[in-house]
Amino acid sequence: MSDYYAHADTATSHTIGRSANVNDVSQAVDTAFDKLPSKASLDGDYVTFASDTGVANAYAVALPQTITAYAAGLHIPVKIANTNTGPSTLNVGAVGAVAWKRHDGTDLQANDLVAGRIYDTRHNGTNFVLTNPAEGIVAQATAQATSATTSAAAALASKNAAAANAVLTAADVVTTGNNVTMAAAKAAESVAAAAAIRRKDNVKAASTGNVTLSGEQTHDGVSLVSGNRFLAKDQTAPAQNGLYDIATGAWTRCTDMDSWNEVPNAVVAVEQGTANADLHFQSISDSGGTLDTTAITWAQHGGGDLKSSENLNDLSNKTTARSNLGVEIGVNVQAYDADTTKNDVTNTFTKPQRGTVTTDNDGSFDLAAGQNFKWTPAAADVLEFTNEASDQSGTILLVNPSGYAITKGSEVACDGSFLTTVSAAGTYLIGYYCDGVTVYVGYTGALSV
Repeated sequence: MSDYYAHADTATSHTIGRSANVNDVSQAVDTAFDKLPSKASLDGDYVTFASDTGVANAYAVALPQTITAYAAGLHIPVKIANTNTGPSTLNVGAVGAVAWKRHDGTDLQANDLVAGRIYDTRHNGTNFVLTNPAEGIVAQATAQATSATTSAAAALASKNAAAANAVLTAADVVTTGNNVTMAAAKAAESVAAAAAIRRKDNVKAASTGNVTLSGEQTHDGVSLVSGNRFLAKDQTAPAQNGLYDIATGAWTRCTDMDSWNEVPNAVVAVEQGTANADLHFQSISDSGGTLDTTAITWAQHGGGDLKSSENLNDLSNKTTARSNLGVEIGVNVQAYDADTTKNDVTNTFTKPQRGTVTTDNDGSFDLAAGQNFKWTPAAADVLEFTNEASDQSGTILLVNPSGYAITKGSEVACDGSFLTTVSAAGTYLIGYYCDGVTVYVGYTGALSV
């Protein structure tokens, strides 16, 4: 008794058999065979092993049985003769070459099929599909882990104490069979989160105004071709702003910024451009938005790196560099002078700091021209002042050689004897103080040695 053969009667040796009993047994055997898969079904579903006889990227295998069409579910383990270098096809039993895809439906990439190895594949009704992850996926994941390690190390070296708690070692990248644990990538993400930014891969150029999001173009003096990354930050519809992959047709958002949770605090560096080269830009949009609906706003981040036109060390003309930085000596800042007077220390003044005596023999003293004067009249004269400055004071040495008559201007205040005294021949020391309107004078009698 079995699932295939169900007949209870058995023949006994040395007995006469009845034809009815023989017919029953024969019918039971026929029924059992009817339960088995047909030859066509077996031919269309499974073989134990097939060796590739084709060339790289165009693989071919022969089966022990003949098939005339590909049935959905056809299962063939294939031993590869030549490592692939890109998208590939498989031809089984000369039925015809069809595309051979990764298990996720995408085209095979270089080194997904390695010579000498066996790969399970099934026909899905349209294409042949690897049922196990391609070699290239594992290699790509390993490369991403290595890149993440490098990024994390760089981030750790440049971030503040908040990010310094993230520690990365070689043991953080663990590979087990076809599964790659991206511990290093997570560490890099943790570092960036601790520093409150999401740093993105560089873009080749950035916008300076609204751009058409399709086709190869030139922006900010940079020729953009398919495969370049581009920052659109000035769109008329701000929800279109973001990172794009350039294409001959419609552009698509870069995979590192194609969902809203990758937008807030994103920071990207611009490599080239007349206006944007070497600058960094940060998305200042908040969490909780919807991609292609909520506005994405960008602002310059950290002022960028100094350009050669702004760097004091790269230019032979330091005056131009200081002007670019807004620190031009004598315009924006005062030149350094070691002799500058200081209020918090004792200063020793030499002659230039003590003030010089201005010789003025016409009797009219310009307070904007000096503080101390020497006056030797050659005839009768008038004592007067111009440019009277509030709180200015000083002295006048009057040498009257021949008793010339001295009078005063209306702005001068003195006692009743002043004019009579100084009109006599002699040498006098006159002191003055100005309140901005009136000049008050005092004097000595004739001085002699």
